[in-house]
Amino acid sequence: MAATQVTSDVIKDATITAAKLAPGVLDGAGGVDWQSSIQSANFNAVAGKGYFVNTSSASITVTMPSSPSLGDTVNVIDYAGNSATNALIITSSNKILGSDEDRQISTNFGSAQLLYSDATYGWQITYGNKASTADGPIFAHALVIGGGGGGGWGQDQTQSGNNRNLGGGGGGAGEFLDKTSVKLQTGKAYRVKVGAGGASDNNGGNSFFKSNADQVGDFVFDFECTGGGRGGGKYTAQQSGGGAGKARTTGGTASGNETSEGGLFNDGGDGSTPDFTYVLENRSGGGGGAGAAGGNGVDNGVCGDGGAGYQSSVTGTATYYAGGGGGGGYVTDANKGSGGVGGGGAGGWSVGGYASGVAGTNGTGSGGGGQRNNNSGGGTGGDGVVIIKFPAALNISIGGNLSSTTDSASVSGFKITTFTSGEDDISFSN
Repeated sequence: MAATQVTSDVIKDATITAAKLAPGVLDGAGGVDWQSSIQSANFNAVAGKGYFVNTSSASITVTMPSSPSLGDTVNVIDYAGNSATNALIITSSNKILGSDEDRQISTNFGSAQLLYSDATYGWQITYGNKASTADGPIFAHALVIGGGGGGGWGQDQTQSGNNRNLGGGGGGAGEFLDKTSVKLQTGKAYRVKVGAGGASDNNGGNSFFKSNADQVGDFVFDFECTGGGRGGGKYTAQQSGGGAGKARTTGGTASGNETSEGGLFNDGGDGSTPDFTYVLENRSGGGGGAGAAGGNGVDNGVCGDGGAGYQSSVTGTATYYAGGGGGGGYVTDANKGSGGVGGGGAGGWSVGGYASGVAGTNGTGSGGGGQRNNNSGGGTGGDGVVIIKFPAALNISIGGNLSSTTDSASVSGFKITTFTSGEDDISFSN
């Protein structure tokens, strides 16, 4: 049977209007109540209406109706063709495509129609003239750790004919930042740098993960983590960094760039004797870790242990990173400082044998162990790391100056890319 045409003679007043049609029956020709006022700021949408949205000045968030009914629709269009620069973001207290995540239009002149189904899947998206534009922002988990500080080195000093054996403090761990929900966009460039571990008696390098200049609004971020401070020793004080390793000097304070974002770092421990007042065997302090301060040295006793690191589950397994280096010096193997859990290097020793300070573990940003040897001996700090976990449906493009690996198997539904050295741009795509 052929479909019956609806004509004006079958409507009582001979006039067809949108009000006489069910919502969504004639989208674009009467079923949608298009608003003549151009939206240029965040707004609450009303079911059955269509909106022209101008994102020329900034990203705009459209909040969907909070108590929708089956069949309710909302239509949005990028009015001025700027959503590739300033995204048109769609948020809802109900689900969108079965997810609690926001969606966005990020292609110029893109459009989308959202139709409410039920509580399980919420708003479904029936695309307009830009079928690929209602992509959701990426919510990634990122771990950023600066390079670990190198262990300090001491030497024998003589005062009034008496020898003093000055040990080197353990290197501090790099600053540790674990962000479980970083909001990204496809097709945009992001910059990654992995800080190298510091050589003996040197600070570690900074690591960062940040948005580039084409990002705006709440997509802008700059997570830069300070490299660990070198351990003190000889005539040099320890240096401030993600954690500050201390030897015989009182030393400075640990510092970090990401305190407002939850960056973790701690001071190193003090050496046992801060000056030459007494003729004692100095015992150096351990480097600070992400989870705890370094231990203090004890006169004629033990060197300070490195501070413990801190755990992250970004790879799917709870793992410690960023341990401080142990203090070292003219001590026996039993009296050296232990490296902090998370990859900190143990201190070196030179009584009844000889061992240099142990290097911090690469990929953890841990500090190197200190030592006494006159011109070397402190362990190298471990290289930092940047790890990003993102939805498995996405692809990642990585600049050639970065060294990395991508794991697709450890966590269902996600890919995990681990950056181990270098600096370059990355981007994501569908």
